[in-house]
Amino acid sequence: IDTAFDSTVVGTNPQRFAGGVEQESDEDLRDRVRGFFLTQSRGTAEALKFGARQIDGVDRVSVVPDASGVVTVYVADAEGNSNDALVAAVAAELENWRAAGDVVYVTGGIVVLVSIDLTLTVRTGTDVAALLTPVRQSVISALGRLNPGEELNLGLIEFAARSVDRENIVRVRINAPLANIVPTATQLLRTNGGLVNFSS
Repeated sequence: IDTAFDSTVVGTNPQRFAGGVEQESDEDLRDRVRGFFLTQSRGTAEALKFGARQIDGVDRVSVVPDASGVVTVYVADAEGNSNDALVAAVAAELENWRAAGDVVYVTGGIVVLVSIDLTLTVRTGTDVAALLTPVRQSVISALGRLNPGEELNLGLIEFAARSVDRENIVRVRINAPLANIVPTATQLLRTNGGLVNFSS
């Protein structure tokens, strides 16, 4: 609505929203089913990932042990967001999945937006304008599957762009970023429609 029905009503959100859930994609379902059989031994990295994903809204998980044996579990929703409530829910759930005596910390991920610039080489007669939106969406989707701390490889961007039309997209040149991006353990690399651009 354009205006509030009562100007005296004020909403305050002390933390950003996190944990919203869209319908599970086929790729995520396959990953979850494959991961189930790796969880039969509790306390493994795969078991902790699976346990964290039992919380509604948790979509991206990384498990990072350090040299002392302490394990940090990084969690976020599909958009890369997290908040204290999501972290606390995962921490409580992981009590059922960690091995006795293990020290497991849970922390939320932080979104880092990446600018991407591409040049497409296509076959003669191909409608380039018709390809731009699906290529942009494919690249956005590919980055959306990265977990906290997971490297963005330039090959992932190229593969996502070419997968839209492998017959007519002959080559994808990545003008930006110029190299693979390695985030910190807490960071999730993401992009959006305004950050995926095309150069001639």
